[in-house]
Amino acid sequence: MNILNASILAMHRALEKLQTKKSLHIEQILVDGNRFKKYHNIPHNTIIKGDGIYMSIAAASILAKTHRDDYMTNLHMDFPQYA
Repeated sequence: MNILNASILAMHRALEKLQTKKSLHIEQILVDGNRFKKYHNIPHNTIIKGDGIYMSIAAASILAKTHRDDYMTNLHMDFPQYA
């Protein structure tokens, strides 16, 4: 599996968790980039540099990056030899 398909799979898994946690009705999926694979029958739009156009994409990008940074900091505490 390449990085693009892994990213799309991760997005699909995140969407599944949204639906099970909140019983949400997703009307549309906005994707920052130029590729996405259909998720059920939900319409989607791919937007190149979408974080500079849509505040919702920018906010999601900030949340994802801060979560990743926290995750990596915690990993470093457990495995400092991999610095």
